[in-house]
Amino acid sequence: TLAASTEARALNFSIVAAGSQATLKVGSSQWNPKLGLGGGLLFEAGNIEVGAIYLQRKFTIGSFTLAATYLDIPVLYRLSLGSVVSLGAGLYYSNGMGQVKTEGGSSSQESFADAGLQKQDFGAVAALGFYIPAGVLTRILVEGRYKFGLYNVSTDSSLQAKYDTLVFLLGVRF
Repeated sequence: TLAASTEARALNFSIVAAGSQATLKVGSSQWNPKLGLGGGLLFEAGNIEVGAIYLQRKFTIGSFTLAATYLDIPVLYRLSLGSVVSLGAGLYYSNGMGQVKTEGGSSSQESFADAGLQKQDFGAVAALGFYIPAGVLTRILVEGRYKFGLYNVSTDSSLQAKYDTLVFLLGVRF
């Protein structure tokens, strides 16, 4: 029988590669996801995890593609189910970095504001992770996360635009 463990653990540190499938819902329409890549660091003390993940969000609608890079700061509360499975729930904050890249007809780069997007985003996050033993103090981390955007990222106040993002992490946990 698996039981939830809330006992404090030592500090854990993970280096991760990340992939995302982000959907941008604008009003009643939806921009379709494309694979975005990134990576980052995760720190876990007790049952609290804080991370910094450099992550690209990429979408298409028709022949038009938009790509934006964000620094995601997730804060999760973790529950371990045995020594291999971990559940997490919490909040995230994202800050846009650099320029928004557009393709379709012609390629260009523009500011977030010129692309009609706010640089900031925040929302709720849920995670399911697996820690596969790979040595005495090392584990392979395989994790899926769902990020539900709560903030209107459109600069046009008459439109509601929010992100729904699946994030996949693969890394090494120490």
